[in-house]
Amino acid sequence: MRTETQPGDPSGSGILLISPFCKPNVGGAEAHLDKLSKYLDRRGHRVWISTYQPLVTPVKAPSYEREGGIETFRISWFGRGWFNRLEHLPFVFNFLYLFPGLFVNSLRVALRHRRQIRVVHAHGLVATSIAKILARLFAFRSVASTHAIYGFGRRMLLAKIVRWLFASFDYILAVGEPSRQELIQIGLPADRIEVHPNWVDLRFFRPHGRSACRQMLNIQGEFVVLFIGRLIEIKGVRQLLEAARDVPPQITFYFIGDGPLASEVEEASRQSPNIFFIGKIPSEEAHKIPYYYGAADLAAFPSQYDEGFATVLLESIACGTPVISCDRGVVPYFLTPEVSDLIDPTVENLRERILYYFQNRRPLEEKQRACRAFAEERFSEEKAKIIEKSYGLPE
Repeated sequence: MRTETQPGDPSGSGILLISPFCKPNVGGAEAHLDKLSKYLDRRGHRVWISTYQPLVTPVKAPSYEREGGIETFRISWFGRGWFNRLEHLPFVFNFLYLFPGLFVNSLRVALRHRRQIRVVHAHGLVATSIAKILARLFAFRSVASTHAIYGFGRRMLLAKIVRWLFASFDYILAVGEPSRQELIQIGLPADRIEVHPNWVDLRFFRPHGRSACRQMLNIQGEFVVLFIGRLIEIKGVRQLLEAARDVPPQITFYFIGDGPLASEVEEASRQSPNIFFIGKIPSEEAHKIPYYYGAADLAAFPSQYDEGFATVLLESIACGTPVISCDRGVVPYFLTPEVSDLIDPTVENLRERILYYFQNRRPLEEKQRACRAFAEERFSEEKAKIIEKSYGLPE
């Protein structure tokens, strides 16, 4: 049961979560933050979130929002859509864009609730730099989460910055084992770094029967391949569009999401009868997302970079749909051939895998049958206890 604390009450044990990205912005970090805050709320913790108004997804959200014991403070910022262009540039551009407003917002929240906050938990490098300052000013316990693999071997200056940033943190939560290892290799102490596994709401993401899902959503095609995510180049959207060519017309491809490549996907859907563009699912229709996963024979997420603990992979498997994804980053550490095919995500490899399962249904059906049990064993909310434990709060 939550104990309501009043300003000045030293018994407060609240948590300040800092991230540039939060719902209704759409993405993996946003989904993780949403799940984490709701989990902490159910566990009786007070939670404050400092974030921006959506910088990528073209929606508007309240500047202040309260849901149970979760209070979200969003600050408006200029340049909606700029992040998609800046994230591929050197880190300094990203930092200069994201730091100022988020710092002001986080400082304001920290000042207002400093008697109640005990832990500041940063998500990503920009948030980590802010949390480092706040922890020093207010004597908060500090926890940082990585949401990417940084590739320090070819980015020595970034390695020095990250080592300095994280050195004073009480605990570091790495997105996967490759992330943990690269942090250790740059000199951060191994005993303060742990992998934080991702998880999904297994009550929401569950199988509903492939035929029933297709009928409900009017999904066309004998064999359906699904993509859900940001429609950006590094997610492999163009590779999947190219793979959709020169395959039997019974194989259909459905794209759900938004981003800079949305118009390109929409144009491809007009030119190719086996490509369908759904676009962004409105929040009031979010209950349909498990049905889209369930309607597909396969989900394809051919990321062209070192992918993290991608939420969409977990969601798809929890709904009974195997995945084709990249063999890079964190993905090989949490998926097995039992429920996935991890490949070098070239157009040729994507097309070959899709055609193989179109022509060989028995091995695909074996993977489909294995998905739910795999998700229940590895992707349950129990994984969130690793994060909660890092806060060092009283039970």
